[in-house]
Amino acid sequence: MSKAGSATQSVVTPSQLVVHSGRATVRASVTASGFTPTGNVEVYVDGDLATSGALTDGGAVLQVGPFSTVGQHRVVVTYVGDSNTNASSSSVQTVTVVKATPAMTVTTSPNPITTKSTVAMTVALTAPGQVPTGAVLVTWSKSDKAVRILSGGQVVVALGQFSPAGEYTFKVSYSGSSTVEAATSTKTITVLKR
Repeated sequence: MSKAGSATQSVVTPSQLVVHSGRATVRASVTASGFTPTGNVEVYVDGDLATSGALTDGGAVLQVGPFSTVGQHRVVVTYVGDSNTNASSSSVQTVTVVKATPAMTVTTSPNPITTKSTVAMTVALTAPGQVPTGAVLVTWSKSDKAVRILSGGQVVVALGQFSPAGEYTFKVSYSGSSTVEAATSTKTITVLKR
C-alpha cells in the first residue's frame, strides 16, 4: 500500500533577533488526509540541521539560536515521514538577525583633576551575549586625539595633563564591529587650578 502524502507548515517567532542573543521559536504542524501523522520533524537553518523533535498530535515546538552572524537566516522544517506517511517540507521562513546596540561607560581619573594631574580615561563597552571588539577614538580640541583597540571590552587612554584650568570636553567614538553597532559619547572634565 502506498504512503499518504503530507503537508508541513511552520511559524517562526520572533522574526527578528539580536546577534548572539535570544532564540526563535519554531512551531511546526504536519497534516495528512484522514489521520494524524507521527514521527519526527527536523529544523534546518541555512541548510544545516539545527534541531529536531517528535510530533505530538501532529505538532512540535522547537527553538533555534542564538545566531552568531548578522543578516537573514532561512528556516525550513522537514517532516521525515513515518510508516504511513511521506516526508514533506515547509516553505522557507526568515529570521533577520541584527547587530547588538552597545552600552558605553566613560570614566576619568584621578578625582579631582588639577592642572598637575595626569589624566586617564577608561572606556568600557558591553553588548548582549558578547564582548565588543574594535577601536575607540577619543578626540578633544581640533588636533588632539587618541585611538586604542578594545581588550576585554574596555580600554584605558592616557590623556596627560591639562592647562589652563577649566572645562574640557571629549568625544568618544566606538567604531563598531561586524556584530555590534557603532556608538558615541561625550565626557566633560573640570580641571582645577593648582
